Amino acid sequence: MRFLKRVEITLETQHLKNLCGGRDFIWHNMAPHGRSGGILLGVDLGIFDIGAIDEGDFYVKFLLRNKSDGFKFNYTRFMGQLNNKIRKPS
Repeated sequence: MRFLKRVEITLETQHLKNLCGGRDFIWHNMAPHGRSGGILLGVDLGIFDIGAIDEGDFYVKFLLRNKSDGFKFNYTRFMGQLNNKIRKPS
């Protein structure tokens, strides 16, 4: 049996700057939902341009463009566990 303990962490601006080594990052956070933890994403603005940010109930999606070659892509981060009961077999 596992017991889960929720720990709330407040990140100050200085802590986030320390995480990225002083580079020019933009940070996006999403609060926890139920038993799922939140999401914290950082994007290095020296490398990427952000075209759009889409936030759903359990995901955050960034449309990013690499400044060096112009390559565009979606980066999506989901939170929570996969529910195998509703997953269709392959």
